[in-house]
Amino acid sequence: MVLKSRIQDEILLLLSNESLHGYGIWSAILVDYPYMRLNTLYRWMNNLETRGFVEGNIEQGVKGPNRKVYLLTNDGRQRVLLLIRNAFKLIIDIYRKYQLFSALHFSNLSQLSEISFSNSRALIAPFNQFFDFDHNLLQILVDAMRGRRVDFVGRLQDISNVHPKPRILKGTIQNLPVKKDVYGDIWLLGVPKKSTFSPSIEECKRLLMRGGTLYLAIPFLLSSSDRAPVFGSFITNAMIHIFPELELIESHEIESIMQSFFRETGVLELGFPVVWARK
Repeated sequence: MVLKSRIQDEILLLLSNESLHGYGIWSAILVDYPYMRLNTLYRWMNNLETRGFVEGNIEQGVKGPNRKVYLLTNDGRQRVLLLIRNAFKLIIDIYRKYQLFSALHFSNLSQLSEISFSNSRALIAPFNQFFDFDHNLLQILVDAMRGRRVDFVGRLQDISNVHPKPRILKGTIQNLPVKKDVYGDIWLLGVPKKSTFSPSIEECKRLLMRGGTLYLAIPFLLSSSDRAPVFGSFITNAMIHIFPELELIESHEIESIMQSFFRETGVLELGFPVVWARK
């Protein structure tokens, strides 16, 4: 069943480029699946028709007999977009895990000790949600801030394995029930969305005391301006254009927004870029 599903998805990808008759599909599939039988292929094509992903039209042969040509339906095209989207997500997931591994084992996030943290109250928050591999960075931050009051915005399960546990705040990073000018350091982790990025940054500026610093740890989205674009930037740019509904934000937009809110900004390299801004 797994093989059938995989081959059927590959057939849909084939048909996203051009309409094909059964023998043409079979010839393409044989490259990777040499034991595929033609009668099995036709049985699976009938299944795709029944599910509404493809439709077959009889075309009159120029010199030979009539033949059935398959093309994608609207549901089939949506299925192809979902396949591409899932493939991008898998690539990004692997890439981000690689970056975190690199940060922990090569660049070593102990470089955080070189950052001159204030002695004031600190805040850690996700832009939207944490991924499992963000917990390592979260724990390192909590360790670096040990002895200070550390607040956290997010779901309780996001810090279930972090010790000592930060104080949980209600609300979101766009709207916190906290007075202004209270934090010396704020760390925002994860992947921001375009629609919520500016409100998040504006709220952070309100919460920071004068001289306080905002740090944005956004793996794969950002690269230094003096370097060629990295693989993560390429994937992100591709996803921005193919799937605008994901609301991914480009690095130049992040830079522009940060500079409009803060008097001083820069980038730290901690295995992945960390953008900082000082109020």
